[in-house]
Amino acid sequence: MAQADRNEPLDLSLRQRYEFLPALTAMLLENQARVQILDFGGGLGIGFLLLTKALRTLSDRVDYSVVEFADTCCAGKELFAGRKTTVFYDSLPDSITFDIVQAASVLQSKLS
Repeated sequence: MAQADRNEPLDLSLRQRYEFLPALTAMLLENQARVQILDFGGGLGIGFLLLTKALRTLSDRVDYSVVEFADTCCAGKELFAGRKTTVFYDSLPDSITFDIVQAASVLQSKLS
């Protein structure tokens, strides 16, 4: 979070898994007011940080949900405290429809 807030570049290894997310999000925002993104296995919300760097003027129109293990969700909620557009879940939310589902490095994990 501090890297993004200080406008420092994020490490390439963090950017690679979200390479197409900013472009896809921007395309959807051309035709709709908000975009709902589910980042399954999204860790501490690095994907949202990349979006805020790539789409500075549009990122306030993105609702970003991360599904992760409970401990990671607790840390993510602390990290993003006060930012209403980034939410962490320890299971798939039932009542939300998503425009984009991002899933990387999740096949080796099993959420309980």
